[in-house]
Order: sequence, then C-alpha cells, then structure tokens
Amino acid sequence: MTAPTAQGLPPVGWQHDALPLLRAWAAAEPRIRDLRVHGSAAEGAEGLDRWSDLDLAVTSSSDPQALADDFAGLAGGSLGPIYTSSRNGDEHSVGIRLVLRDLRRIDLTVRSATVREPAPAVPPRETQEVLDELVNAYRFDAVLAAVKAARGDVLIGSHLALQLPRHLLVAAMILRDRDTGTNHHRHGGTSWDSWATGWPPHPSPTAHRPSPPPSASTPTSCTVCCPSRHRKRSATSSRCWPCSTPWTAPPPDPAGPDPRTSGSTAARTRPANNEGPTTCCASRRTTSSTSDR
Repeated sequence: MTAPTAQGLPPVGWQHDALPLLRAWAAAEPRIRDLRVHGSAAEGAEGLDRWSDLDLAVTSSSDPQALADDFAGLAGGSLGPIYTSSRNGDEHSVGIRLVLRDLRRIDLTVRSATVREPAPAVPPRETQEVLDELVNAYRFDAVLAAVKAARGDVLIGSHLALQLPRHLLVAAMILRDRDTGTNHHRHGGTSWDSWATGWPPHPSPTAHRPSPPPSASTPTSCTVCCPSRHRKRSATSSRCWPCSTPWTAPPPDPAGPDPRTSGSTAARTRPANNEGPTTCCASRRTTSSTSDR
C-alpha cells in the first residue's frame, strides 16, 4: 500500500494499490456474486489522478445493506480511518460513499441479485423550463429574506439570503451542461466559473433595517443624568440606557460662578475621568442623587 504524501494527501495511484485487498475480500465473501470497477479507475480509463475516487459495483445474494456495512468496516480497518461517509438507497440497492482521513474516496454500490435491470432513464427536462423555476425560486427567497430582515429576524433572513447565490450557481451549472453536452465535469476552467468568482460582496442584513417603533420602555425624554455611569433615565422607567448625544460643557457665565453653588455647572456634572456625561437633553442636565448612582 502506497503511503500518504508528506502533506497528508492521497498518493498518485492509490486506487490500483487498494484494489488487490478489496478483490481478495470479495473473493472470500460468499454473499458477493461479482465485483466490478468502473469510472476513472477502470482498466483503460484516462485521467486518473490522486483526486479520482474508486468506484465499485457489487452484486449481492443477500441483504445489500448488511454487506455495505461490512465493506465500510473493512475499508476503515484496512485502508485507513474513515473521516466521513454518505449513504443512500433502499432494501434492494445501497450506495455508500466513504472518505478516508487522507481524502481518498471510495464509492460502493451494492445491488441485490434479485433486482431486475433498472428502468430506462427519464429524458432530461428542457433547460429553459428548469431556469424558469430557478428564477421564480430566486425571487421568492429574495422577498422572504427582505421581509425577515425588515422585521429584525437576522437569523432566518441570512439563511434565506444565502440561498440566492446558490440559485445563480445552479443556473450556471445548467448552462454549462447545455454548452458542453454533459453533466459530468472532472475539471473546471470554463467561462461559467466567473459566476462564482465574480459574486459581489453583499451588505449586512441589518444595514438597512428600519428602527423599531418606540415603546413604553424606550426612553423618550431625559429627566436625570447619571454622570457616574454616562447614562440617562426615561420618564416612564427607572432603567438606565446609554446616551447617544455627546456631552458638551455649558457656556461660561459672564457674571462668574454662582456663589450659592459649590462650583460651575461643568464642575458639578463632569465626572473625575474628565470624559463628561452624555445626555439627550443638555438644557435639562442635572446631577443625580446618591440613589441614582
């Protein structure tokens, strides 16, 4: 068995190195009628590289699901730890796709020997019909995303917004299939790749979200400034909110400080750190009582 590269990537030719082990297992397994290699790893196929998967098809005389599970155990124990996998099918045919830790991929299809040949494939739909459905889905998701963002539901709004570039990329994939005459593409490099690389950055879902209407708990007037906390109180609640208007010192009194006070207004309202309190109503600024701090 060829060892992985120093970077942990699959070595070139790993598919042919793995086949003797898998063929020996199939020959010793009484439930297997035959094992066939297809795809790029088949004899005479061209274009095999380290990223090519190993496609296998097995005909089973018993439960295909149990046989697929046993195959996964063999691959994980003999070829390398399984990083992730995918499964589909039913009681007559099972497909299992394994990804090993070094990114080698093995696709196995186990088919019951009692199943007849599959029915002829359904003719593909017209390209324009599929594109029309994508355009409609794009418009629908765009409207729902805008409504969710306007109502402040950024979570679902972002989820829906992420569907929009996917709709466009699916359209590009369909058009590429139409131009090339196939839906099997081992390599990129076509002009349709620009649909992915040219996707413009989008603004935050909250960038243009309108402000919510004022409620009873929202401060609408400023009655007491809290210099020690740089906050304001509302007339309807005892809760403090951060002030948004910067503090400005009042203009000096031409007649000098009021002898009845212990200092100027600025001295009484500016805290020790010299940053100054902020308030929404400078004309009604006052110091807070001990209970406000």
